Amino acid sequence: MKVNQKAYIAADGATPFEVQEIDGRTVEMFLMNDFENIYNEFTSKARFAVWSSLDGVSYRLFIEKGYYEKLKDLYGKNINTIWLEFWDDCERISSKFTKVYILPITLLAIALYFVGITLIPEAGRNYFVIGIIIVFLIALMILNKMTKGKIANKNVESIEKIKKNLGNNKFEQLLEAQRSYTDEFFGYEEVKDENDEETVADEAKEEIKTEEKK
Repeated sequence: MKVNQKAYIAADGATPFEVQEIDGRTVEMFLMNDFENIYNEFTSKARFAVWSSLDGVSYRLFIEKGYYEKLKDLYGKNINTIWLEFWDDCERISSKFTKVYILPITLLAIALYFVGITLIPEAGRNYFVIGIIIVFLIALMILNKMTKGKIANKNVESIEKIKKNLGNNKFEQLLEAQRSYTDEFFGYEEVKDENDEETVADEAKEEIKTEEKK
């Protein structure tokens, strides 16, 4: 799965602190703190761990240093295997979305467009074209929502696998550590936002809620 490609490229030439070989794939792990742009971009959104890949084979995982020290158990080889399976599922879902839905709908819309401008009188041609565009956009929105729903379901399945792997008690302890670290991070780090400094803290708390739902 191609994901966060910009972040992946940023680590070219850097030495990972750990390399994991998993089912023919490579996961290189880096401290996010060593990459200022990545650190600023993602920690401001309360994202302390970021996966990246260009080809779905080689992955780079960036983790904020303090976060990793508290939640190291979430990034062992057994847990990262589950996340690689999740990214594979995302790739399959996205590929199916493009091949089965997007491509046929796009071709149909193009065909209808040429039929319309050829057969429909000029007076009603513009309305016909606008109608095609509106229907096309609505179809894309619906299908995109369905795709995101399927990916969200796969995410839930991955979290359940992780919970089973770690055990309920250990998993809950890590969730609590995650919450406390986020509060600590935004309580002592100077976080800037163009509109309102409190916005970032609010987003951080919302991000934790989202990860718990996952």
